[in-house]
Amino acid sequence: MQACFGRAPQEQDGGPFKNKMAHLAAQPPEQQAEMQRPDTVIEGNTARPGFGANREEAG
Repeated sequence: MQACFGRAPQEQDGGPFKNKMAHLAAQPPEQQAEMQRPDTVIEGNTARPGFGANREEAG
């Protein structure tokens, strides 16, 4: 595999994409919720005054 844009080639695990997706979709709901937790924290933090669209309202 050739490097693209100065990046080192990535290792391929050889598994078909649909098998990888089936594995991810079969993860327990608790694990899926844990993976979403950082997104929820970030959304909560940026909803405070001074971030994004709320910046205009806070001013």
